[in-house]
Amino acid sequence: MEEEKMTAVPTEPQRDFAAEAEQVRALYPDLREFPDEVAMDAAAGAGLLQAYLNYRERQAVRETEELRQENAVLRQNADAAGRAPVRGVTGGGDTASRPRGAFLQGLREDMEQW
Repeated sequence: MEEEKMTAVPTEPQRDFAAEAEQVRALYPDLREFPDEVAMDAAAGAGLLQAYLNYRERQAVRETEELRQENAVLRQNADAAGRAPVRGVTGGGDTASRPRGAFLQGLREDMEQW
């Protein structure tokens, strides 16, 4: 009987994931479902709250990087537009160079009524 006690591997106490989940949901009431990354971190031994905080931090870093890239592209586009050798002269208006005939004008007016 003493041999059984010596060879038995000590078991970790069971984690109460429900309590951990309630703690996280109390802090973040808009959270509906835990992302897979959080579940994997929690399964690896991290606390559920810490795993979720790490996930949110990674998301913030990704979003910041995406916004930086978008900002860089917009700045580059603005700089390129400022250096463009040819600028539009029409202002985006009608480019028809000859007047419309009476038939086409009447047809256009009829189509606008529909």
